[in-house]
Amino acid sequence: MNEGVSWSGHERHNAYLNLGDGTFAAAGSLLGIDFEDDGRAVVVTDWDGDGDLDLWFRNRTGPQLRLLRNDHRTGHHVTFVLTGRGGNRDAVGARVTVEAGGRRWVRAVMSGDGYLAQSTRHLHFGLGDVTKIDSVQVTWPDGTTRLLASPAIDTAVRVIQGKLDPVVIPPRQTTLGSGPTALPPADGSSRIRLRTPLPLPPSLVSNLPVSGPGRARVLNLWSITCRPCFVELAEWADRAVDLRAGGLDVVAMCIDPKEDRTKADTKYQEIVGKRLGALRHADVATHTRLQVFVQHVRQLVDDQMTLPASFLIDEHNQLQVLYVGRASVDTLLRDHATIASQPAHLRSFRGGRWFLKVPRDFAGLAKTMDALGYLADAAFYRGIK
Repeated sequence: MNEGVSWSGHERHNAYLNLGDGTFAAAGSLLGIDFEDDGRAVVVTDWDGDGDLDLWFRNRTGPQLRLLRNDHRTGHHVTFVLTGRGGNRDAVGARVTVEAGGRRWVRAVMSGDGYLAQSTRHLHFGLGDVTKIDSVQVTWPDGTTRLLASPAIDTAVRVIQGKLDPVVIPPRQTTLGSGPTALPPADGSSRIRLRTPLPLPPSLVSNLPVSGPGRARVLNLWSITCRPCFVELAEWADRAVDLRAGGLDVVAMCIDPKEDRTKADTKYQEIVGKRLGALRHADVATHTRLQVFVQHVRQLVDDQMTLPASFLIDEHNQLQVLYVGRASVDTLLRDHATIASQPAHLRSFRGGRWFLKVPRDFAGLAKTMDALGYLADAAFYRGIK
């Protein structure tokens, strides 16, 4: 997984046809869905509003979304959209029974029907060659039932609990062109906001000075071999006043070996001068421990340090945000302001709310520090409960 490959790639999708006698037939190839995608989820919906069901596939790798539009319509249909009353507005649990042409169909409204997937809650009935519906009964989640006037075939109707007459829903036409998705150019950078901040040991933060109490720090790692580092440092130096006014002190730290420190000092003075404070050099212990923290946050054991790399450390000596690649001054200031106003449990990459902290493996950190010989750091993490 660290190499970007899959445990289950190149396995063709399957579909099974219900033969109506308690047996099924494999039909994936006949239906044209037996792709070798690294599939994760499938959704069933009438996407184009033409009365037959289409399929959306979600894959881990490209193409990450695939639409299979069903254009082989050979029969009739009817669709019901239910609206409940009270707290269950989606009418989850309601059932619709349709009788037509001597046959009987039952569909139920569900709130989830697969891994990482939610198909439409519209209840679709494929009627085949039936041209007239004999009866429709709705059983609501509270147990009440209602017989409906039979709707015309090839229509979609909305049924509202407590209202007398269903309402016909006008057809919805949706078009979607086929082709590659236009993506913004990737610059290799990433920003990781820690939902649970990571306390840093005193042996590390004592070497990262701040200009006064209650101020946060941005620890920036760079090298004389890293051109993006020069661009980032130049931007930060040009806006040093904004950073200080926003409560952020910059600690620039070069990770080059001792023999390159003179070159690093010269380059730093050329780019930054005195606008961001004195340059610091990382010794082997500091560099190694920072690498451990990056691996801990990214949860990749073999993760190598990518430069530039920056650590947003709050006034309580906790790592709040990890930046891999360049970070703009506006991003730094916005993140620092957000830390104070947004508790950790509200943070999310995708929205939503977490009521419990994401647990941190402090015991694992202590074990790693022990193995590396950093006994004070190991004791620090063992002491966190």
